[in-house]
Amino acid sequence: MPKFDYRYCLWAGITLIMFFYAHAEFLPVEKAFYVPCAITLLFSFFVKKRWDKIDTLLGWFLALVWISDLANGIYPESISSNCVRITLGVVCFNKLRKCNLSSVSKLVAYISPLIICSYYIFDNPLLYVGWERYGGFSGDPNYLSISLNLLCVCMLQQIGMIKSKTWRAIWIVSILLIIPIIIAGKSRIGSVSFCVIILFAGYKLLHKSKAFFLILAVFGSGAMIYMSNTNPSMIDQFVMRFDGSRKSDQGAALARLKQIDGTIAVFKSTPYAIFFGIGVDSNPQNIESYSSRTVNIVHNTFFNILLQEGIITLSFFCYILWICFKGIWKKRDLLMGGLFLSLLMNINSVSCTSYLTFWWSLFFIFSEINNPRAKVSLNHKDQIDGTQTKPQLSI
Repeated sequence: MPKFDYRYCLWAGITLIMFFYAHAEFLPVEKAFYVPCAITLLFSFFVKKRWDKIDTLLGWFLALVWISDLANGIYPESISSNCVRITLGVVCFNKLRKCNLSSVSKLVAYISPLIICSYYIFDNPLLYVGWERYGGFSGDPNYLSISLNLLCVCMLQQIGMIKSKTWRAIWIVSILLIIPIIIAGKSRIGSVSFCVIILFAGYKLLHKSKAFFLILAVFGSGAMIYMSNTNPSMIDQFVMRFDGSRKSDQGAALARLKQIDGTIAVFKSTPYAIFFGIGVDSNPQNIESYSSRTVNIVHNTFFNILLQEGIITLSFFCYILWICFKGIWKKRDLLMGGLFLSLLMNINSVSCTSYLTFWWSLFFIFSEINNPRAKVSLNHKDQIDGTQTKPQLSI
């Protein structure tokens, strides 16, 4: 890998790792991930890659995001602006999809156990036995689940590529430790999307190594049984989020429908807004036709883009996702398919275009489906003398 490509990917990986502590109060500098993010942005200008169709689509997408603000007389004034954050998310990490991220994926996988353990040390999820939802250092359990899903995929990927039994065991334990974090967050879509990744990876493991799949299934079942016995109230509260027994949970589901209804109402009152939206940095609650139906912003990425950036921007966004889906389908990559499906589920629950891990995950998927790797690796000696070795398990 060219030196600037390597440095760019390395700092992109460090940014992702630091992003897990974006709201960590124990850090001396708030949102310290901005520093490696800035370095990543700097190195991205030195990564020479050929301009392609997705670059064009992303360019139009960003241009329309800015137009949505400017057309409505809004001028982004800080780095916390949604317009600026979306731009940084794309510009900083777009070139990840053109690089071979095997080294970065391995780095993230090796650091993942430390990240997960640090959550237990500094903000133990097992202590969240009330109705307070655990968001870790990401601020929101729904966003946290997107980040944890990415960690899980990186570890599962390395489990299928690394021979070390010690590291495989560490990664299995780390994946199991994600389960209480998801349960404490009480995120319905987050828990389902995590299960999707496990099922997709488990299906492939079942075909590649039945023994390894059995070990993972037994330990996973044992962990759930242990939790249900030692912390039954947390399990009960988590189950109640799904059975509809609490009125607040029913209201949360209905609120999303009201937000969609409010979006449609805005376009009925101001039809011209459908082209460029009301502005990515606008507050829809300031619009009477929207606020009369709901008090929250749109908790859905597709409808949020439609409302704030317009139908043209939404079309570009959906087309990019469609290209990603076609690549996964063509390569038949189950693990990336599981990550992509989990990502789609999560962006239907919250607005994600200004969230760093969304773009990181999307470009990571593009990288995996665009950079073919050998399914069976031979060591140097085998390549010389022609002897065969047992293929490594590859997820």
